[in-house]
Amino acid sequence: MEVAKNIALYLSENRWLNERANKTDPLPMLDRWIAGTTVEEMVEVAKRLNAKSMAVSVDHVGDFVYTVEKATRAKDALLETIEAIRVNELRAELSVRLPQLGLRIDEALCARLLEEVVQRAAEADVFVTINVGPYDDVQATYRLFDTLRESYDSIGTVVQTSFYRSAEDVLKYRDETIRLTKGAYEESPAVAYQTEEETTDHFKILIKERLESGAFTSIATHDDALIEWLMEYVEENDIPFDTFEIQLLYGEQCDVRKRLVRAGYPVRIYLPFGEEWYNFSMRRLAERAPALEEQVTKVVNPKTVGITSAAIGLGALTYYMLRKRKSKEDDR
Repeated sequence: MEVAKNIALYLSENRWLNERANKTDPLPMLDRWIAGTTVEEMVEVAKRLNAKSMAVSVDHVGDFVYTVEKATRAKDALLETIEAIRVNELRAELSVRLPQLGLRIDEALCARLLEEVVQRAAEADVFVTINVGPYDDVQATYRLFDTLRESYDSIGTVVQTSFYRSAEDVLKYRDETIRLTKGAYEESPAVAYQTEEETTDHFKILIKERLESGAFTSIATHDDALIEWLMEYVEENDIPFDTFEIQLLYGEQCDVRKRLVRAGYPVRIYLPFGEEWYNFSMRRLAERAPALEEQVTKVVNPKTVGITSAAIGLGALTYYMLRKRKSKEDDR
C-alpha cells in the first residue's frame, strides 16, 4: 500500500518534471495547496484568512536551486515577500527554505543570503522561521540558525519529530520559538521512526515537553486525531493560549480550523505560494496516496492497487500537462 506514495514522492523530486510543470499554472488537482503564484495573489489570500482571525506563515516555495543566480533571485523574492507583509500589515511570519538560498550549492553563500533576509525581516518586524528539510540538511540548517540567533531575536526553526534526534533538538532549543512537525520526508530507519504510530507518539511527548516549559511553540499537523488529543491536553492542563499556536496547511481541514477559531485557539495557516509549486504540491499528494489506494482497492485487484493508483495519478498529470495549456514562457 506504499507504491502510489513512493511513486508520487519520486515524481516530486524529478528535476525534469519540476522544470516543465513549473512553467504552467498549478494543475487543478494540485492547486488546492498553493495560494497563487504571485505575491499579489498570496496577499489577497492572507488578507482573507487574517479577516477570519487566522495568522499565516508565508512560504515562497521552490527547493530546486542549483545556481548562484537562481539562489540570488530566490533571496530577492523573499525580500519582496517581506515588503508585501509590511506594507499590507499582514498578520504573517515568513518561512524560509534554505535549499532555495543555495544550501546545497555552498553553505557560505546560503549564510550570506539568509542573513540578508533575516536582517530585512527584523527591520520590518516580520518573524522568520527557518524550515528544516530532509535529514541530510538538518545539521547545516541548525548551524546557520545557531549563528543567526546570536544576533537576531525574531527567528525560529523547525524540529521534525520523526527524527530520533528530535528530543535532543527540543532540549537544545528549549528557550527558542520552534515549530514542531512530524516531517514529510521518507527517511532511513537509521535516523527516523518508520511508522505513523511511533512518530505520533513521539510527537505527543515533545508537545507535552514544550507546552509544560512555556516556550512558544507552533504545532503543525494535519492529523485531526492529534488535534483532538491536543485540545483535550490543553484544556485538562490549563495551558495558556499565548504559549502556542496550531498551524494548519492551506487547503486542508477547513472545518477543523473553523472549530478551533470559534473555541478561541490561536491558529496559523501555512501559506505556500510561488511559481515553483510542483514539488510542494506533489509531496502533499504523496501524503494522501494511501487514501487513494484505499478507494481504488474497492474496484480493482488488491494486488495491483498501488500501481493502478499511481497510474491514475500520473496519467491525469501527464494528460493535463500535454493539453492545450501554454507555458508561461510562451505567453510572454
